[in-house]
Amino acid sequence: MQVKQWFGFVPDFIITLDAEYCRACGAPVFTIRGHNVEAFVGVVRRYGANAAGVRVIVNAANRPPEIALAKIIAHACGTCQLRVA
Repeated sequence: MQVKQWFGFVPDFIITLDAEYCRACGAPVFTIRGHNVEAFVGVVRRYGANAAGVRVIVNAANRPPEIALAKIIAHACGTCQLRVA
């Protein structure tokens, strides 16, 4: 009866999630883990850089950085950008 009052109908199923778990996993952190990098290296080693469209990534990795490390700090804030300009 309560479910029908909530939704206006009786759904086919209800998924219940633990509130504490949802609070802890509410801010996911996205990162590349070692396994992904190792798998990427393995694919390139076995099949070449043209496999699975990884040529673009390989080309980017082989180029020098577009922003030098020294410039990163200078361009990090508005005050530093005024000095650089």
